[in-house]
Amino acid sequence: MTTSEAGLSTEGGFTLVELMVVLVIVGLLFGSAVVFVPGVREDRLTRELERFQLLAGIARDRAMLEASPYGVGIWRGGYAFYRLSGSWEWQGVADDARLRPREWPQGYWLDLYLDGLKAALPGEEKPENPQIHFLADGISRPFALHLFKDARAGKRLIYDNAGKAEIALDAD
Repeated sequence: MTTSEAGLSTEGGFTLVELMVVLVIVGLLFGSAVVFVPGVREDRLTRELERFQLLAGIARDRAMLEASPYGVGIWRGGYAFYRLSGSWEWQGVADDARLRPREWPQGYWLDLYLDGLKAALPGEEKPENPQIHFLADGISRPFALHLFKDARAGKRLIYDNAGKAEIALDAD
């Protein structure tokens, strides 16, 4: 190793700033690859169904913890969570931000099957009562939620009465 008169090393190397610039450039390149390469980006249908599955699980858990039925109302534009009040009326969940009303992404279509039968869904209006119920004992109404982006096959979330759920390619 060679040293200068001031006692500093004159051997070649990279400064911290140079290393940071390289890391930023590599990050930008990787980020653009994720955005522009088909198949690299997470499937939006799967993400939406996973989010719905997670939130439905939270509502089911709260129904068991609070010994009070919860429900999900689904319409063409989105979905909302409900709790059965002491006066036996369904009310929107207001005390948990995770269970706030949500919208489906633009350009998506959906079908809801309850107990194996296709349910009629409201258009753009939130329903007054939920179609899916989670009881205090953990039992729920079996349902399948089919989500489509276009005319190609979509994906579905199948939820049984014991709370077991799976996401699969739509066979229809």
